[in-house]
Amino acid sequence: MSMKNNNLTQYMSVKVYKNLSRNDLMTLIFGVVSFVAILIFILITGFFPTKDTQESGMYKLFGFFNDFFYFTTQSNLFISLALIAYSVKKNNKTNNFLAFGIIYITITFVVYWILLAWQSNWSTFYNAFRSFMVHFIVPMLAYISLYFYRKEVVFTKKTLWTSPLYLFGYSLFTLILYYSTLNNEYYYTYDTKTKAIKYFAVVVYGFANYQKPLYIAGAANNLGLRVFLIVIIFIIFVLLPLGFGYAFVKLFKLKYESNFKFLKKFKI
Repeated sequence: MSMKNNNLTQYMSVKVYKNLSRNDLMTLIFGVVSFVAILIFILITGFFPTKDTQESGMYKLFGFFNDFFYFTTQSNLFISLALIAYSVKKNNKTNNFLAFGIIYITITFVVYWILLAWQSNWSTFYNAFRSFMVHFIVPMLAYISLYFYRKEVVFTKKTLWTSPLYLFGYSLFTLILYYSTLNNEYYYTYDTKTKAIKYFAVVVYGFANYQKPLYIAGAANNLGLRVFLIVIIFIIFVLLPLGFGYAFVKLFKLKYESNFKFLKKFKI
């Protein structure tokens, strides 16, 4: 019985391998390597958190699972699974999965290097390697795959115009998280001299500190400015995926279809 199972497994492995093109194999490897790396990073953060991590509001609130609530982690997992799925099976669903993944990992890539890189902790090899991996290597692997798939991947109008929904939802999550954790029991400092307790709201990313949005400290004492900047953040995260989506269509000369059922050869 075991011999039959082994033969069946070998047969299925050979069949899958033969059905994959060179681009498929490359993309599959990219996806698996990225997914395993992200998973290892999550486990290390969960089981062996650094002092900075332990002192963060996210860790105090979510503990072992805090990494899953960062858009960086979510977008990296998203694109990794999208690369794996598209390399193994091509249909409308995996095509759109890949399109969404490309857009979201690009947001991670651009936002990090413009707004967050300067305040990141690069003091240790692990921190530097992890940051470089999730903010540069994984996006580059995704772009390489997209380049080789450029003649078959299709960006649809529906995909592009629904891509902001995830970003809008995530921005709403950071806003609710911030204001629901004001004066909370999880995140505070205690002054031993004055015996005063100073509470902090949980901030996911520095630019999304809604007391001083986009790092503008003057907004802390100006409600009107603060509301205006919060609205700007939401508008940016609605426009970014649209802009990046159309940019990829132009830069990679991808097929663009306004009709969601775009390719008859792709069967769902």
